[in-house]
Amino acid sequence: MKKLIMLFILLLIMGCGKVLINTAKEEEKEYVVELTTEQKEIAGNNQNIIAELLIKNAVLKEKELATLSKEEEKKLKNLIENVELEFFIEKNAAEGIEVDPVEIVNVYEANKEKFNGATIKEVAPQIKQLIINQKLQQGKIDYINGIITQYNLNDKLKEYSGNKDGNIDPEKSSNIENQEEIEVNDLEIKENDDEIIEVEIEEEKIRNN
Repeated sequence: MKKLIMLFILLLIMGCGKVLINTAKEEEKEYVVELTTEQKEIAGNNQNIIAELLIKNAVLKEKELATLSKEEEKKLKNLIENVELEFFIEKNAAEGIEVDPVEIVNVYEANKEKFNGATIKEVAPQIKQLIINQKLQQGKIDYINGIITQYNLNDKLKEYSGNKDGNIDPEKSSNIENQEEIEVNDLEIKENDDEIIEVEIEEEKIRNN
């Protein structure tokens, strides 16, 4: 009888040991982060990209294991919704945006003293991006105005607010920053690898002369 009891205890201990080992392995797996095949192809041997992706995957794993309160879930849902709305507005605003070389030349000539002697070839990519940003902001305003008209939102605003004189301001209602003029402030001069821009600018200057 004593032998049977001892044997039972021994089996129980061994069983518990296996459970502890398996649990430890499972816990260890929770902290293992790998790159997907697609991520490996994107990163190549670039350590900066690899590090960024590893951190991203680790944080996503932490997110999966985390338990959020109802308030936190609501906040996260609102953030996701706002990002989706901003993405959609910007997508529509960006359609058809183009920069003519003459626009780059005009901005350069109007702000030449702010470029600290840099040539138009050196600052062309930065000027182009400034122009794109300005057009994108205006595109957002135009898109929101179109939505306001299409859905008669001003009438709805007056209906719900009780204010017969109220109209929706697209800039305030969509958190769009108004940028009437291009401002050039301490542009970072980079080596210009945009040969197409360079050639177009030179041709434009020749035509103007």
